[in-house]
Amino acid sequence: MTFYFGFATDDRFYLAADRRRIWKDPVEKVEDDNPKLHEVNTWTYLVGAGFMYFVDDVVAPQSPEAFGSRRIDTTRLAEAMPLMNEQLAGQHADVARQTTVGDPEKLFSQFTVAGINASGMPFSCDWLSTGGFQPPRVGGRHSLFLPRGDAKENTALRAMINELQRLAFQKRSLEDLAAGAQQVLAWVALRDESVSAAGDLVSIGPDGSKELELPPT
Repeated sequence: MTFYFGFATDDRFYLAADRRRIWKDPVEKVEDDNPKLHEVNTWTYLVGAGFMYFVDDVVAPQSPEAFGSRRIDTTRLAEAMPLMNEQLAGQHADVARQTTVGDPEKLFSQFTVAGINASGMPFSCDWLSTGGFQPPRVGGRHSLFLPRGDAKENTALRAMINELQRLAFQKRSLEDLAAGAQQVLAWVALRDESVSAAGDLVSIGPDGSKELELPPT
């Protein structure tokens, strides 16, 4: 199983966290030849969950205007889906071939993109390797949640989330908030050696970048 995480603005999709391997808690060894894919634990899950928590529980309810004009009309997702589907299907196949799974049909992958829509509501939309894009979910706690983990480390993570909340209250720019979210993701990744060693294994842009520009309106 592989998961990707990103977020959307009015003109592009960003990859907010690299592809991470998720297995059962607390640790399960992965039979892979690729040294970048080995044992992982709950912190792997937190790489994505931390950012989704940031979108759902910090930016949206506290200061949705922090995203300003960068909000996206969810109908624009439909315009980007063919481009995204091509990129994600290719990435999924490449990841499957890197592992002993080999066959892309035997490895489930999901890409969750989150954002703030034109009405100021948080939304998320999933791409599944088994079924392509799913209808967007708008409003509510629709995404991922912080899992149970070591109390001391969760307290440290909570402090970083609180700092993001402070930035949101100050109505800082999208770039400032995204940078804060990236710090959370980086901290989480460093909690697990296998995650921090995984490096950048995913791109979503046709030029190998971590962003995909949407067609002009």
